[in-house]
Amino acid sequence: MRDNGPVTQREVDFPENTRLVSRTDDKGRITFVNAAFAAISGFSEEELTGSAHNIVRHPDMPQEAFADLWATLKSGNPWRGLVKNRTKSGDHYWVRADVMPVIEDGRPAGYVSIRSKPSRAEIAEAERAYRLFRDGKAHGLAIEGGSVVRRVPAWRKWLGSLGGRLAVQTGATLALLALVAAIGLAALHTADSTLQTLHRDRLVPTAQLAEIDRRMRVGLDDLVRIAAALEPGGGDAAAAVRDAEANRDAIAAIRKTVRARAVPGEGADLANAFETSTARYAAEGLASGIKLGQAGDAAGLDRHVAATARPLLRDAETAINRLIDFQQRTAEAEFLHADDLARLSVLAIAALFAIACAVAVAVAWSVRRAVNRPLARMSTHFAAIANRDDDHPIPEEEIAEFRHTSRMLRAMQGLLGYAAQEKIEIDRRSTARAKADLHTLADTLESRVHSVVEEVGQASRHLADSARTLSKNADITRERSHAVQEQAEEVRRNVDSVAAATHELAAAEQEISRQVVNTAEISLNASRQAADTRAAVGKLSESATRIGEIVAVITEVAGRTNMLALNATIEATRAGDAGKGFAVVAGEVKALAHQTGRATEDISRQIRAIQAETETTVAAINRITTTISEVSEVSSAVAAAVEEQGVATREIARSVNEVALGTQAASENVAVVARVASDTETMAMEVLTSADTLRDAAQVLDREVSNFLAGIRR
Repeated sequence: MRDNGPVTQREVDFPENTRLVSRTDDKGRITFVNAAFAAISGFSEEELTGSAHNIVRHPDMPQEAFADLWATLKSGNPWRGLVKNRTKSGDHYWVRADVMPVIEDGRPAGYVSIRSKPSRAEIAEAERAYRLFRDGKAHGLAIEGGSVVRRVPAWRKWLGSLGGRLAVQTGATLALLALVAAIGLAALHTADSTLQTLHRDRLVPTAQLAEIDRRMRVGLDDLVRIAAALEPGGGDAAAAVRDAEANRDAIAAIRKTVRARAVPGEGADLANAFETSTARYAAEGLASGIKLGQAGDAAGLDRHVAATARPLLRDAETAINRLIDFQQRTAEAEFLHADDLARLSVLAIAALFAIACAVAVAVAWSVRRAVNRPLARMSTHFAAIANRDDDHPIPEEEIAEFRHTSRMLRAMQGLLGYAAQEKIEIDRRSTARAKADLHTLADTLESRVHSVVEEVGQASRHLADSARTLSKNADITRERSHAVQEQAEEVRRNVDSVAAATHELAAAEQEISRQVVNTAEISLNASRQAADTRAAVGKLSESATRIGEIVAVITEVAGRTNMLALNATIEATRAGDAGKGFAVVAGEVKALAHQTGRATEDISRQIRAIQAETETTVAAINRITTTISEVSEVSSAVAAAVEEQGVATREIARSVNEVALGTQAASENVAVVARVASDTETMAMEVLTSADTLRDAAQVLDREVSNFLAGIRR
């Protein structure tokens, strides 16, 4: 027997309604266990699966128990018994094990075991019995079908079976019927013997005696007729003599038959008297008379008849009558005896028939009782199985013919219980696997959403920074444009004053030169600011494009989340009532996906608006750049005019007019730059607002996704 290591003799308890379920292949290797079995055994499901089932065998279990287990299972029958199992730590736990073979193609393809918690009384009894087996003291005990029973002879087992009972009771009934038949046959034989005796020894002799009596009287009449024939004219005497001789011979023949049937006792005496009297009559009466007739002595014959033959006839008739009376009395006695025997036979037959009927009724009642009780219990078992009462006990039936049926019922109960436990375990594993997959998906989704939200946040911050820079540059451009416009206005006034005050020409030329230099610097700065603004707007456009890509990612995530919610709704529908909670979560996920899609659509519209305004801003900045270039050219022309002032004074008026015109154009262009700068600042504020909205939407999305994933993980 396998040694699984040391034991602690410390018992592990488990709840009353817990079922420990396992299945093995035809070699005894574990293919399935439920969580409860793995938990109490101390082994993991991975350790148990693929291992031999005796991995939990305890050394206190006797070998006889497992020998009986495998013998019972190999025969295709279920096995039920108490088993002491060992845990991984060396502790133990007691179970009531129901082991059933799984039959496929007529042979065991595996074995299913369902274990429940036994009572303390059952455990104590099993410990006592198993100790006797381990110590070799289980004399007269055996383990059959998992139960400890006393060894009994085969004939006692046979008598306990329904077939044995029927055989014994039917044999008793047949014996009684045979006795009835024997008594009846004996009575018939006695009646036949009595009838034969009455006929042979009573009726026939009586008739013969009566015939002898008649013939003796006829013989006497023959003698009288001979005597009369001897008288003159009396007739044919010779014929009368012949008749007398024939009658004498007939009497002699009948007398021989009657002598052969003589009986001892009183009958013998009467028979002797009959023989003597009839012999004398035949010899002294008839024979002598016939001789006298033959001699023709009529007178002598008359005297012989009167003196000898007639008295001898009376003596013979007396003997015959006594013998006939004896025969009649004997026949009556024999008849009464036969009648008594017949009555006794009838009474015996009636009594035995009544006993046979009583035995038959008892047999029928016993068989009915022996059949109805197990059938009633089986009906109760079927009802319990139909109601899925796995705790309902199905004990072994006492009658052998119903034991296999009760075992099959127990196997049915066990297999149905195993199927239910297997479904529970499969559902548990499927739920755990689905939850793990859902957690993995949630982690992936959370990571991607956080990444996208972080990118959106960074892009929003970058967009906000760019918008603020653009707004600041636009503000600076507007301020400097105002300054250039004021300087241009001042130049225009100076040019006007040239015509009125020539003596101020030199100072005005210097002032113009300075203002032109300032204008050139301002134009240069404005050109640089416009370039910076154009670069910022380009970055803004790139940021908007990046935001569009991020929004596309968010849209993809929302679409996949929507598909995940749809799949979850389908799986929840398949799961029935067990998936209602998951269906609610799937609905929330679907709603969130729709909300995210709408938010991304709003962000996309804002981004498209930002891109459109950015393109407008870039065009305006390009126009500003062109205007500033023109201002720079005008400033250069003004500078040239100032330089030429000293060369040709006569051209001062013309140059002043050109300067005035250029200054007016510059003033107008600067006004355009100011308006564009103002528009740029307005769009920058809108971009900043959109960036804040995008950041807030990303934060809301992150928060909603986190809440949704937290709900999924619960």
